[in-house]
Amino acid sequence: MIDRIIIAHLYQPGSAATNRIIAYARGFAACGVEVYLILGNHIAHEKPILENGEINIYMVQAPHGYKLNKAMANKVKDLYKGDSTAILIYGTPALCWFLPKSRYNIFYECTEIPFFGRKKTLITRIKETVKSFLERRATGMFVISQALSNYFAKQGIKNIAVINMFVDSKRFENIKGDTKEKYIAYCGWVSEFKDGVDSLIKAFGKFAIKHIDYKLYIIGDFISSVDEKNLRQLVLRLNLSDKVIFTGKIKPKDMPELLCGAQMLALARPDTEQSHYGFPTKLGEYLATGKPVIVTNVGEIGLFLKDGENCRMATPNNPDEFADRLSWVADNYKEALILGSAGRLLTNTEFSNTVQCKKALDFMREHSK
Repeated sequence: MIDRIIIAHLYQPGSAATNRIIAYARGFAACGVEVYLILGNHIAHEKPILENGEINIYMVQAPHGYKLNKAMANKVKDLYKGDSTAILIYGTPALCWFLPKSRYNIFYECTEIPFFGRKKTLITRIKETVKSFLERRATGMFVISQALSNYFAKQGIKNIAVINMFVDSKRFENIKGDTKEKYIAYCGWVSEFKDGVDSLIKAFGKFAIKHIDYKLYIIGDFISSVDEKNLRQLVLRLNLSDKVIFTGKIKPKDMPELLCGAQMLALARPDTEQSHYGFPTKLGEYLATGKPVIVTNVGEIGLFLKDGENCRMATPNNPDEFADRLSWVADNYKEALILGSAGRLLTNTEFSNTVQCKKALDFMREHSK
């Protein structure tokens, strides 16, 4: 019977991966199990502040690579208490080398398609081969979509469970946000390829012709200097310098207020291999605000969200249509807020961290020793 869970993660405060891990920890604690959170990095970070006393947090600092993984594995071994303990690894597959499944109940999570964001060079192929070898050493695997589950099943990996995108909606309770100005918000890595920020800017440019009182807040770090150059040049070319605000990275504790203060939340994700296999975790934060959400219909988003029921949805790679959806929300705002409220209900069901963590816990119990 699993009643203790150790979560090991490469800690990057404010990142989507770290937000998911912290939501995991809170969700497991809500399911009544003891939770031990091991956060590793090559530089020192302050502990995240979690209100639940059942979550025990350990910070591990060591150089990147072998030393960091070994230090995290040693901490896992110190905390492991036999078959009543399960280990969840996210972002550190090398831990599977130090923690063989013959001795440990070890589960690995993957939320991206292999090679995502990298060219298929000899070096990356070798790295993915090693990563795949390490993943196979786990007792089971968690993935974020059915498409990703099918992909890994074809690679011969067994014991796969789909744990969908989820959000800790408590972070967004009783937060009104600063409403001094009207703005549309996007949050996440700022890039053209992954989340279609260029398409969003183009759509906003068309929208802003008639809706001159709105701004577009793009919240997060640029994914590369090339993306930054291209997107800033696009803003200049469209004469939107006074309308599009690149906030840069913000503190995790400030994100709920910034999102809740927006009139609407936007995600113009393009139709790519990554969007087919993945699922945008930021969508949970969008829905948790209760504000209207405009999103493109890519991957498995359409299995949960419906245009005109709990969001406004557009076809991908179509700035004109996305601009129309933005305009509809602005021009029919009371009706749009009803859609936002319906979207927020999903964060208590399909996208609840407690619901998904119970599913993960059941899977761990089924496949553990």
